[in-house]
Amino acid sequence: MSESLDGGWGWVVTFSSLTLNFLIGGICHSFGVFFLEFLDYFGGSNGKTQLLSSVVNGTVYLLGPIAGAALKRFGCRGVAMFGAVVSSAGLILSTLSMDLNVMILLYGGVVGVGCGLMFTPSIVIVNYYFNKYRAFSTGIAKCGSGIGTVAFPPLSMSANEGALLVSIIGISNTLSKIVIGKISDQSWVDCILINCVSLVIGGVTTCFVPYYRLFSILVTYSIIFGGVMGSFTTLNVIIAIELKGLERLPNAFGLLNLWIGIAILLGSPIAAVNKKNRMSGPLDGGWGWMVTFSSLMLNFLIDGICFSFGVFFMEFLVYFGGSNWKTQLLSSVVNGTTFLLGPIAGAALKRFGCRGVAIFGTVVSSAGLFLSTFSVDLNVMILLYGGVVGVGFGLMFTPSIVIINYYFSKRRAFATGIAMCGSGIGTFAFPPLSGFVPTSEKTSSSSSFYSVATTASQW
Repeated sequence: MSESLDGGWGWVVTFSSLTLNFLIGGICHSFGVFFLEFLDYFGGSNGKTQLLSSVVNGTVYLLGPIAGAALKRFGCRGVAMFGAVVSSAGLILSTLSMDLNVMILLYGGVVGVGCGLMFTPSIVIVNYYFNKYRAFSTGIAKCGSGIGTVAFPPLSMSANEGALLVSIIGISNTLSKIVIGKISDQSWVDCILINCVSLVIGGVTTCFVPYYRLFSILVTYSIIFGGVMGSFTTLNVIIAIELKGLERLPNAFGLLNLWIGIAILLGSPIAAVNKKNRMSGPLDGGWGWMVTFSSLMLNFLIDGICFSFGVFFMEFLVYFGGSNWKTQLLSSVVNGTTFLLGPIAGAALKRFGCRGVAIFGTVVSSAGLFLSTFSVDLNVMILLYGGVVGVGFGLMFTPSIVIINYYFSKRRAFATGIAMCGSGIGTFAFPPLSGFVPTSEKTSSSSSFYSVATTASQW
C-alpha cells in the first residue's frame, strides 16, 4: 500500500470494496420495504419506527471520525473485519427482538456501528492502490451501494411502485458513479465544479418533491436524484484528497461522513413530525420552533451573502476593471432588489403559499449565483448577481418571516426576533468564511460556494 498501482491487485481490492458497499447499501437503503411490517409488528408511531432507518444510516456516517482514527492504528483490513463481526452480531440478535426500543438499539445502533466501521475503510483503501484511475476505481467501489439498493428491495418483496422507485434510484446511482468516476480522472475536469453543479441540481429537484403527483414524474426525479447522489458520493473522496492530501484522507473522509450522518439521523424523524403537525394552527412551540430555525437559516444565508460583498469588492474591481461606483452597484442592486420584491412576494404568498414562493426563490437565486460564476463582463455580473439573485432573495425573504406568524400567537414577537437574528449571524460569519477561498479563485468560487449554500437551505 506504499505505492499506487493503478491496476493488478488494486482491482481485486476495488471489487472487495464494491461487495462491502453492496451489502451496506442494500441493508441500510431497503428499510422502506419493511416499514409497514415493522410498524404493524411493533405497534410504534411512524416517527419512532422510522428511527430504525435513521439510526442505522446516521450511525454509519457518524462513525466516520472514529473509523478514520482507527485506520491509522489498526489498518483498513482490521477495522473492516471488526465492523463485519459487529454488524453480523447486531443483525442476528435483532431477529430475536420483540420490542421497538431494543430493535432500534440492535438494528439501528449495533448494525450501524458495524457498517460504519466497514464503510470508511472500504472507500479509503481503494485510494492507496490508485492514482491515475483513482476517481474511476472509487466510483466502481461505491457503485456497490447502488447495486445493493437495486437488488435488495425486489428480494424482499413483490414489485410495486415504491420498490420500483428505489430500484431506479439505485440503477441511476450505480451508473453515475462509474461515468462520473471515469470522467473525473481526466486532467481537464474540475471535480469541485461538477460536485457543485450536481448538488444544485439535486437540491432544486428535491425542493419540489411534495408537488410531484404523477408516477412518471417521480420516476424522472428518481433518475436525477440517483445520478446526483452517485456523483456526490464518488467525488467527495476525490475532493477530500485534492484539498487535504492522501495522508489525511481517513480523518477528512471521517469528518465529512460525520456531518452526513447528523443530517440522516435527524431528517426522517423531523419529516415524520412535520407531517403530523403541519399547519395545525398557532402552536406557540413544537414544530413552530423548527419553522423558526429554518427561517433563521434563510436569513443567515441571504444577509450573509448580501452583506459580505465588501470582502470581494477589490477582487471584482480588479477582475472586471470597472469604476468604483459601478462595481459597488453589485451590492446595491442585490440588496435593493431583495426588498423591492416585497410587494410582489407578498401577493404571491396568497396564491402559492410561503413554501412555494420560498422554494421558487431558491431556484432563481441559485441559478443566478451559478451563472454569475461564468461572467466576464461587469454589466452581465450586475444583471445576474445583482438582479437575478436579488429577485430570488426577495422571494425567499418575505415568506421566511411571514410563515412564523402562522405558528405563533403568544410568542410571535419572540419567534420573529429569533428568525431575524439569522441576518446578524450571517453578517458576522460569512466574511471570515469567505477568507478560506483562495485569493486567485475568489471571483468565481465565491458565487459557486454561495449557490450551493443557498440550494442546501431548501434541500
